[in-house]
Order: sequence, then structure tokens, then C-alpha cells
Amino acid sequence: MVLEETEPFDTETRQSVLFGVLSENLDKDVEELKAKGVSLLFDEPQPCPPGRFTIIRDPAGNQIELVEFSS
Repeated sequence: MVLEETEPFDTETRQSVLFGVLSENLDKDVEELKAKGVSLLFDEPQPCPPGRFTIIRDPAGNQIELVEFSS
């Protein structure tokens, strides 16, 4: 689990803390989530200082970060 204070990505939710889940294989996780119809903010994982990430929305509209650290 990763908690990160951020600027809101979306003015609807006004989240200032982003709940993050560590992924060991972000590409696989993204494909599985897409296949299940999960709402993703980005089409492809995005680079970040520790590795790569993407953000999903839960049914209530909350944003959840999936992050994969570089090895």
C-alpha cells in the first residue's frame, strides 16, 4: 500500500490523498482491469520517478493508483 499526497487529478473528486496499490506486473494488471471494464484514467501506464503507474476509478469515483517500482 502506498499513500501519496497529491494535487487532485480531477476536480470532481477533490481527493488530496491517493491510495496506491503496488503491482508486480503493471501491464498484466492493466490488461485484466480493462477486460473487466474498470475505468482507467490513462490508456497506458505513465512514467514516474520510482517506476510506472496508472490510476483507476472505483464505482464511487474514487481514484486508486496502481504503481510498479523499477527494479
